Amino acid sequence: MALAAVVATTTAPAQRLSAVDGRGKRITLNAPPQRIVSLIPSDTEILFALGLKERIVADTSLCDYPPEAKLLPHIGDFGTSIEKVVAMRPDLVVGTMSANQAAIRRIEGLGRIPVFTVDAETFPALYAQILELGRITGQGKQAETLVADMRARTESVKRAVSAVKQRPHVLFTVHVQPLWVAGSGCFIDDLIAQAGGMNATRDTGPGYHSFSLERVVALHPDVIFNYSTKDENLKRAGWAGIPAVIRGQVYSIGDEAVRPGPRLISALERMARALHPACFKR
Repeated sequence: MALAAVVATTTAPAQRLSAVDGRGKRITLNAPPQRIVSLIPSDTEILFALGLKERIVADTSLCDYPPEAKLLPHIGDFGTSIEKVVAMRPDLVVGTMSANQAAIRRIEGLGRIPVFTVDAETFPALYAQILELGRITGQGKQAETLVADMRARTESVKRAVSAVKQRPHVLFTVHVQPLWVAGSGCFIDDLIAQAGGMNATRDTGPGYHSFSLERVVALHPDVIFNYSTKDENLKRAGWAGIPAVIRGQVYSIGDEAVRPGPRLISALERMARALHPACFKR
């Protein structure tokens, strides 16, 4: 090879990366980021799933999946220490406006650290934003493979429950003390529908809402999913007559159901099997 060609090859600038984040904001980097800080567990899970383990330099004390995430330096928990973020010298910060808005504004206000947000409330939006995060981190192929797997598993569940005629009314308690439930336009509402159920509290409106125990009794849900133990719900005063309690269809489900990331599909599969076990016997 000619010397000029060698020089051109070794000195050619890295390809610029560009992607649109959850805010609709285009982020452009001159090269794939080598020092990434995650501000929220769901984004940490996505970054690991994209094969970026070696490039994540810090996350939060709430990041517990995969197990390696717990070993990273932490920049806070529900709150973010901007000082700790800056100290990690990141060339990309990944967060979510719904949970990290104040921190993101402060970080961007510094004028030298790019921030990419993942803000999705539906499966299609999540798929699209994982692909964009793959592009901005130089992991486009890995993102395509991940999303293809997530889509295939989702479609498998949807096919399995497509013929069911009775869709049980499902109560999903996001928080127990005090009681909060999932309304419309959120991942849990989407999960319930795709798993073959009907969200019993959908008419409370978009997002998540406080809810009284008396209203739960009045709803007569067929199935209950929540973070508390099964026994705790069976012992609630006034709940003995609820169909879900009578039939023992009260299930605990982990944080994979509320973290918009790859494990959301595992939550979907678990919920569908609980709602329609006969559809998964073969």
